[in-house]
Amino acid sequence: MTGTALIVLMLASCAACSGPATPGGTTPSPPPDAPAQASAPDSVALASPALCDRMVAHAVELAVALAELTPDERGQLERETTAKHRATCLTQDASVIECAVAAPSLDELAACSGHAE
Repeated sequence: MTGTALIVLMLASCAACSGPATPGGTTPSPPPDAPAQASAPDSVALASPALCDRMVAHAVELAVALAELTPDERGQLERETTAKHRATCLTQDASVIECAVAAPSLDELAACSGHAE
């Protein structure tokens, strides 16, 4: 595998974790004198570590279905996907990540980034 399928997986999993979740899908900038916020607005339920782990595992499974991978390649893909996207996933609306976990294809997984309610 490696080049094309890896890129497809990275783009798809990144699309589901595209940035901080806020109602309406925007990322507001705080006023210059505002204290830093560690969490999303109260109305947004963030993805849990377990949900993000499921999303990474599901994205890897979808990628494996597209390409023949050796066990070493699969392990590398899991590690790279986790390293690149897990931290961002944890800042996402849980409904976006739940959509990604349920997606039957990488294209549908990528489309979940617009799913936030």
